Amino acid sequence: MCGPWVAELVGSVWDAQTERIGELEPQVGCDSPPEAVHQMRVALRRQRSLLGLFAKLLTPETVELRLELGWLAAALGKVRDVDVLADRAESFYPGCAEIEVPLAMQRRAEVRELRVALSSSRRKALRALAPQAARDFPVALMASDRLRGLHRKLDQAVKRAPETGEWHQARIEGKRFRYGVEVMGCLFPEEARALAPALGRLQDLLGEHHDLAVFRAWLKGRGVDLEPVWDRAHAIESLLPAAYAEVRKPWRNLRGSADRLARKAWRQM
Repeated sequence: MCGPWVAELVGSVWDAQTERIGELEPQVGCDSPPEAVHQMRVALRRQRSLLGLFAKLLTPETVELRLELGWLAAALGKVRDVDVLADRAESFYPGCAEIEVPLAMQRRAEVRELRVALSSSRRKALRALAPQAARDFPVALMASDRLRGLHRKLDQAVKRAPETGEWHQARIEGKRFRYGVEVMGCLFPEEARALAPALGRLQDLLGEHHDLAVFRAWLKGRGVDLEPVWDRAHAIESLLPAAYAEVRKPWRNLRGSADRLARKAWRQM
């Protein structure tokens, strides 16, 4: 049979991200450096994406586990949001006390809440949980259909965004697709590596666009000139079509490999 089965792949990815979270959590619990908070949140997001990717093959308790991961990610996200605001403030309005002081106060408050969450019994219980497969299945048989579905949602969101202004949804779908490629890329590593830079570039632009939208909303009630932030957001929007176009060719190559692998796996069943 071609490649791993779902239970094996889920266990491997879950354990790797759990180990990563374990390395980062002591840093987050001490002085919460921005990068540690960010990377721990990314590891949690990878775990949540993993559960969503294989949800139909996992036990019903997976739903509860995903909700608990979402709770912890939200606690980290509040600190991360302030760090992003501070980073944007430094870029656009360096040394502006009117912005820096309230952000520093907000971060201290969010870090206190995060520390409470990390030391809670709820967090302790979450450490003991792990996904279990209700049904096992060769990943090769489902990779093509699953990745096609994730890409379809990204494609639809990107095409709608210029008219609706809903770039945030494109960002969400882009993350789901990117993590799906990361997880299933073990089946076709060369094609996944070729696709990764284009997906990373697209996600960076979508992420910056979202950060600027959040920053604009935060600044709006403070009477700060928003023009520099608007200008950068519009500049990013002009770059997004080309960035998405760069995804198409390596995606076609990966999709073709996934299709061929699925056919081969079916023949071996």
